[in-house]
Amino acid sequence: MRRFIVPALLVTALVLPVMIEMQAQQQRSSYYTPEERAKWRALPSADDSLFVASADIDALLADGAVVLLDVREPDEIEELGTREGYINIPILELEQRLDELDKDKAILTACNGKSRAARAAAMLLEHGFTAINFCGLREYEGSKIYPKAQQ
Repeated sequence: MRRFIVPALLVTALVLPVMIEMQAQQQRSSYYTPEERAKWRALPSADDSLFVASADIDALLADGAVVLLDVREPDEIEELGTREGYINIPILELEQRLDELDKDKAILTACNGKSRAARAAAMLLEHGFTAINFCGLREYEGSKIYPKAQQ
């Protein structure tokens, strides 16, 4: 009996963390329907020369001259956190809500990786915003806040 229990426990110890991570990845990818994901992925993307490394985010935002525009969904921000002082306009709402942003301010668009943020930056440039950069907050190690998404 012991011959079967020990290997079963070892397999469980190895497989369980993988299954938990797969479930977490599936949950993270469920912020968008496949149609919504296709919609934002079809948007043009900004040039990588505008990318800001996560280690440089705090310095860029320190004096308040640059605004952080987080283009993730509110539920995603609640789960993964964001930086203090952010403005949240989800990527799929951005074009309709551009009037909420000041064209005279420098804007750093952000998402979890950098894909949506790059697309948001391209959209802002297309609409006459001039000082635009983008970043991903996945590797950001600075202080984060976890605001509750409004229901």
